[in-house]
Amino acid sequence: MFDSDGSLIDEIEKEIQREKNQFFWKRYKKFLIAASIALVFITISLELYQWNMIHKAASDGDSFIDSIRLGKDIRSDQILAKLREKGRGVYKVLSNLLTASKLANIGELEKAVKQYNIVINNISVDRNFRDIARIRSGMILVDIGSIEDVKEIVGPLVRPEGAYKYSAQEVLGLAYLKIGDFQKAFQQFSALQKEEGIPAGLEDRVQIMLELIKSGGATTE
Repeated sequence: MFDSDGSLIDEIEKEIQREKNQFFWKRYKKFLIAASIALVFITISLELYQWNMIHKAASDGDSFIDSIRLGKDIRSDQILAKLREKGRGVYKVLSNLLTASKLANIGELEKAVKQYNIVINNISVDRNFRDIARIRSGMILVDIGSIEDVKEIVGPLVRPEGAYKYSAQEVLGLAYLKIGDFQKAFQQFSALQKEEGIPAGLEDRVQIMLELIKSGGATTE
């Protein structure tokens, strides 16, 4: 009898639970269905967003390559203009750098410096790209700027751990040479020559500059 009563109680409890479940479902089914649809929609949206970003990045990469392939063709400039405005990630930065380089090549030096400054002043850009822009801008400023302009741009790169410290020192030496300060130019190139780990090509250029300064009879002490 006890077992029978126990089974009966179990059946009653199960029935009560079924009724509760049915009541819960009837009351909240619209909410649950809406929530499930929303979850599916969010998942699909995230996947679409990720796919879209990957697709756009790949598209930007193709466009950048096209701009290089087209060279001096006006279409290259149009592609770069679009990438500078709407490009994503590294391709936006590369489009700025390539635009600056092209401007420098056709003698638009002030415009080139302004283009490099866009990269330099954007702290969200990878430091390597900003440092490259500093070196390229500094080289132009040797011709069109003052020694202070050059120092301001490449000076921050002359640090012990700097990846471009040797190039920055070379630019400073050229800037002193440009304004006729042969003593400081000689000191700059001499210090650079003594640096450990200086690249062979740069070492050769430094040696040539030192010999030119000496052969010119300029004061080096």
